[in-house]
Amino acid sequence: LLYSMMRRNLLEQQLFPVHAACAGDDRGYILLVGHSGVGKTTILMELLKMRKMKVFSGNKTVMCFKDDGLEAIAGTRTMTGRTKDFDETASHVGYADRQAFMLSDDQYTSASTVPIRAVVLVKLNDGEDRHETIIPMSAVHKLYPFFLDVMSEDVIVGSDFIYKGGRPEGIENILLAELRKSFEKIHVLHLEGSRSFITKTLSDL
Repeated sequence: LLYSMMRRNLLEQQLFPVHAACAGDDRGYILLVGHSGVGKTTILMELLKMRKMKVFSGNKTVMCFKDDGLEAIAGTRTMTGRTKDFDETASHVGYADRQAFMLSDDQYTSASTVPIRAVVLVKLNDGEDRHETIIPMSAVHKLYPFFLDVMSEDVIVGSDFIYKGGRPEGIENILLAELRKSFEKIHVLHLEGSRSFITKTLSDL
């Protein structure tokens, strides 16, 4: 409920809370986008084990648009993941089949904002590895719902009350225009496949 209320406030400021993790290095940061359960946390933890990147945000990343592209301006130090992929020796809070845990100081960057050099739709599976560059207009179509975080718009409270978070009038057209400009300047990729394939591809970007 609190997040849904905050989401509305961010959108009123033309700031966009994306259901995505964000990690990178001195070359810039990568926004890892995908629905819950696609493996973002597993991929991110593998990158941390390889000591290839540091994390700016583990779960929700607040984005703003600049003349030269995208910038991440806030995020979560908390991450969530499935129990089977989690280190049980670490401090965590469990719920259902998932765990919530806090990133340590050596995993987390102290930067207040970071530039985005690539946006990557990720999905772990045991099938054929797939590495695809998404053309700008297709990228707009695929990523527009994530930037509005439409899944968190309305919240059921109790048994019979719905908090309707909604969105400011005209924000959709603003987002569309900004995405079109940004995706002409930064890479948008789709990575699908094994953990080793995705983490190596990300670390080589």
